[in-house]
Amino acid sequence: MRWDPQWKTIVPSLAEDVKASDDATTYTFTLRKGLKWSDGQPFTVDDIMFWYEDVFMNDALSPAKNPTFVVAGKPVKVTKIDDVTVEFKFDSPYGLFLQQLAYGQGHLPVIYPKHYLQQFHEKYNKEGIPELLKANPAAGDWVALFNSKISMTFQPPFWQNLDLLTLNPWVLTVPYADSERVVATRNPYYWKVDPDGNQLPYIDGVTWAKLDDPQLMALKMTSGEFDFAFRHINNATFKSVLFDGQETGNYRFVDVKDLPANDAVILLNLNSTDETKRKIFQNKDFRIALSHAINRQEIIDLVYVGQGAPAQVATQPEHELFNEREATQYTAFDPKASNDMLDKIMPNKDAEGFRLDDTGKRFTINFMVADVFGLSYPDVMQMVQKYAKAVGIDIQIRTTDRASQYDVGRQRTGCLHLELRRRTVGNLHRPALLHAVPEG
Repeated sequence: MRWDPQWKTIVPSLAEDVKASDDATTYTFTLRKGLKWSDGQPFTVDDIMFWYEDVFMNDALSPAKNPTFVVAGKPVKVTKIDDVTVEFKFDSPYGLFLQQLAYGQGHLPVIYPKHYLQQFHEKYNKEGIPELLKANPAAGDWVALFNSKISMTFQPPFWQNLDLLTLNPWVLTVPYADSERVVATRNPYYWKVDPDGNQLPYIDGVTWAKLDDPQLMALKMTSGEFDFAFRHINNATFKSVLFDGQETGNYRFVDVKDLPANDAVILLNLNSTDETKRKIFQNKDFRIALSHAINRQEIIDLVYVGQGAPAQVATQPEHELFNEREATQYTAFDPKASNDMLDKIMPNKDAEGFRLDDTGKRFTINFMVADVFGLSYPDVMQMVQKYAKAVGIDIQIRTTDRASQYDVGRQRTGCLHLELRRRTVGNLHRPALLHAVPEG
């Protein structure tokens, strides 16, 4: 399933038709006839059943079931009707199932080519697995070997395995392991056509340049070496340089806008294993007090070059779900109100003016801040640190790269951050992982 271009309606994609039961527990899909993997082999319900029976329901490969396919704690039951018809049945009503299929995890049932992946699965190739493990010593066991060939969320294996078959418009031909680029070429068996009957995609190939320096990215953009960029340099830091370089680089800006109102958001760990911190973080008044201590407009003026407006974690005003109270409550910069609330929660302070928790120790929040995408998150957090100090809250900052933040964040009891701001419709938006260069 997919959303239509206006994001108004869910429409069939690889499915030609879908029928839902009146009680929203059973969904019957009819696949389009003639669908093929990128090697020309047919894509059928057998591939979906391979995902369901041998991956999703296999406890070794899926020890935790993906919540997209679980309702009331019970996983979906998938049944093959024929080669192009498949039934998804839930024990309880699941009225949003089609919407979930159209979102980020809905692709899982259709990314497992059985005729390719079964060679790495113990059920189908138990005798051959040892030889495959010899050729892939880093895997260790058949589960790791299988997972190294396919990625559920388009993570590393998706960009590394040249043999991985796909239903997508492009096929990987130069992997991420290459030192300078990633390349994908047109899938000759891609199933979509335009209204005139021309097979998609139009572009024969896409090359992503691999760069880890936003300054170099901006330089290459202004010199005309990129055709498209969406992250890392699309921010206030590079806006003036990119604006001035449009003529020499032969590019233009395109206005884009996210549904969320925020670029940076503070996240307190409400499930901290530290009992004292957990109690305070779960106190709504503490979170409100911290929110009032932050001068969002000053952050916007100094870090975001005046672009944006203070906002809580909410949707943009232009969206139908916008709620003004939700978006604006507790965003006023009011240190006195913050201090008054904190005096009721943690009235005692040490000699330096920092508040003490119930154990008599200074209450310190350790924030890990990822320095990513060329954004100014560390700068934002340093300002938040200053505002918090003014109301007696001790914030310690650890700046790290994103990968380290993911690893350590699972273990620490502090918080992950980032401050609050609303985007405006601007020429530069969210900063990009890769820069696409169409070929042909």
